[in-house]
Amino acid sequence: MEKKHRSITSNAHELISILDDQGQFDYANNAHKELLGRKPRTLEGKSFYELIHHEDREKIRGILRDQANGYNQNQLEKPEVERLEPLRIKSKEGGYRWVEPVVAPLEKIDGSWRFLITARDVTERRDAREKLKTQKDKAEKYLEMAGTMIVVLEGDGTVKEINKRGTQVLGYSREEVIGQNWLHNFYPKRVREEILDYYRNSLLEGETVVHQNPILTKKGKERTISWRCVPTAGKEGELEEILVSGRDVTEQKQAAERLRQERDRAQSYMNMAGTIIVFIDDQGIVTEVNKRGCEVLGYEKEEILGENWFEKFLPQDIRKEIINEVNKPLLEAKEEKQTYRNPVLTKDGEKKIISWKNTTVRDDEGEVIGTLSSGRDITERIRSQERINYLNGLLRSINEINELITKEGNFQDIIRGTQEILRDRESYVQVELFAFGSEGEAPIYVGGKGFPQIRLSPDGTGEGPHCAKKALREGQPVVVDYPASLCRNCDFQEERHPPEHQTVAIPLSGEDRQEGVIIIRFDSGEIVQKKELDLLEGVAGNLAHAREKLRAENELEETTIGTLKALSRTVEAKDEYTGNHVDRVQKYALKLGEELGMRAEELEQLQFASELHDVGKVRIPEEILTKDGDLTEEEWEEIEKHPEIGKEIVGAVPRLERAATIVGQHQEKYDGTGYPKGLEGDEVVLEARILGVVDAYDAMRSDRPYRGKMDREAAIENLLEGAGSQFDPEVVDKFVKLLRRQKDGV
Repeated sequence: MEKKHRSITSNAHELISILDDQGQFDYANNAHKELLGRKPRTLEGKSFYELIHHEDREKIRGILRDQANGYNQNQLEKPEVERLEPLRIKSKEGGYRWVEPVVAPLEKIDGSWRFLITARDVTERRDAREKLKTQKDKAEKYLEMAGTMIVVLEGDGTVKEINKRGTQVLGYSREEVIGQNWLHNFYPKRVREEILDYYRNSLLEGETVVHQNPILTKKGKERTISWRCVPTAGKEGELEEILVSGRDVTEQKQAAERLRQERDRAQSYMNMAGTIIVFIDDQGIVTEVNKRGCEVLGYEKEEILGENWFEKFLPQDIRKEIINEVNKPLLEAKEEKQTYRNPVLTKDGEKKIISWKNTTVRDDEGEVIGTLSSGRDITERIRSQERINYLNGLLRSINEINELITKEGNFQDIIRGTQEILRDRESYVQVELFAFGSEGEAPIYVGGKGFPQIRLSPDGTGEGPHCAKKALREGQPVVVDYPASLCRNCDFQEERHPPEHQTVAIPLSGEDRQEGVIIIRFDSGEIVQKKELDLLEGVAGNLAHAREKLRAENELEETTIGTLKALSRTVEAKDEYTGNHVDRVQKYALKLGEELGMRAEELEQLQFASELHDVGKVRIPEEILTKDGDLTEEEWEEIEKHPEIGKEIVGAVPRLERAATIVGQHQEKYDGTGYPKGLEGDEVVLEARILGVVDAYDAMRSDRPYRGKMDREAAIENLLEGAGSQFDPEVVDKFVKLLRRQKDGV
């Protein structure tokens, strides 16, 4: 081989070999030593096949044999280059490396052919591919194990994939579902237009849709499903796929409806304490009346049911007025509620003036089917008004608590706020709340006013009042009437429960576990009523559900952030020169942020932004990111999109709103010549100015395809030269001092 050829090939990163027609080495370059641990001169004259894994030998042997025979018999007019499937080649230590060989015949020498073989090391690539396949298989297995329906739709609504749970709910086999149009074949006709509206107005715009609607099973029955639909876009921004996850809530909805009806009725009873309760259908017939109604009217219940209310129980002179001005507007849904008073006729002919409160009653379809009326004697009204005001006050407190739960994202603040709201009620002398700790969550205790803190476990063991322990063990409220029983001799400080006060302990019961307990001590002489206890139990349940919801949201958020970090690492992995660039930039940025006096929450956002600052490059074509030469103008335009793309991706997580802003500005320059918006000076947030300095420093200190890495002082000199133009001078000054103080070991 000529010297110039050997000079080119000897230091190449790929394995380059020349074999004779018997497969023996005539030449091997230095890459054989680097990749296989074999010195080139030790290979010359040895069989190439001996290095090949026995399962792969025939691949290369057949190619060399066929090409040699073809040329010798003049069957091939010109040399042809053949690329082989990857095969395994043995290293000196005994292991194997995967290489991707290309075979090219060379000219004859002494009547025989020689072959040039170049082989690129693809071991890491194959390992990564196998790892990805394993992860994909695992993900598919998880989908099959998921307790929710998972459906993947084409952009036109055709079912592309469905998991096992989905087929179980539908009653179809997987083969029967795939290829069908999801919208037209699995939804009842009455909801199809609504679903199509979601499709047109939201999914096509790239918006995630959460809704609940029925689907049709193979047997024609309906199941109610709570859906979450996430669209994915193709390269051109078109709707490519829709990932649909659904939870079968049929039984839950039915139970919720029954519970709603019971709560509606309980709510009505709560507002009608000590009153007549009468249900009158849309024909004026009495279908239900309570005991108080029978007492006031003087009839047995059986004598009232089935009678026309207006004809039998109202004086003749007011019947027409009541029907036209009171009942008719309710039935025609012109009014939902009414308050009025009028006389009624008792069995002995006496007239009693009743103050009425009426409300419409609707069926499942929302149609008015009658009125629910509550009435009380005027004399009773005064006596019960104080209690009504009391319950209304409790409801206001509960509304405050519900608003707190809705707005607040920190459960400890919710617990503290709830305790303060309940403590402000005059009849509640003492309010204590305790929430259990769990993985990643510390126990929370508020209240007590000098008493020892409660330290209980969900099973009711630990340190705390007996009433709280019993409530946790039984999973229901415990009311202690004094001077009796449970906490009378409580070893958890008797002064906590004076004998003249009633105490209530209510567990915070979630769907799967107890979350804590509320303990309320009432003022002397005050007695908790069933309605009040129901409301307080509702508060406890809302607190438990709030913690479960916050826990689920935090888990989802952490999962999303983890995905973003993985994307960022994927981008980093595409560039073999960047190494651990993200890790170094993150360390530099946090140390510099501390030097500049940033608060902990600001440093947290800076940390996320540092790790995710280049995540937007995930949408930049790989051939641009890894290009060795100069980029074209069009390629630079693509590169300059990555901050805005990164901002959009990171900003999808509410917790990372500030980090998204930093990511979107990290390529801006102090003098306004940066991109994407040309911001200058303080228009660029401090964190982005920090990131710009440390990112540039690490880039200068790293090898690049077009240059070697700069030494420390040269990189610092470049930063100082760019201060005031590319970089914030104050940030550069702090960073340079930090580097020199710590000798580059930030």
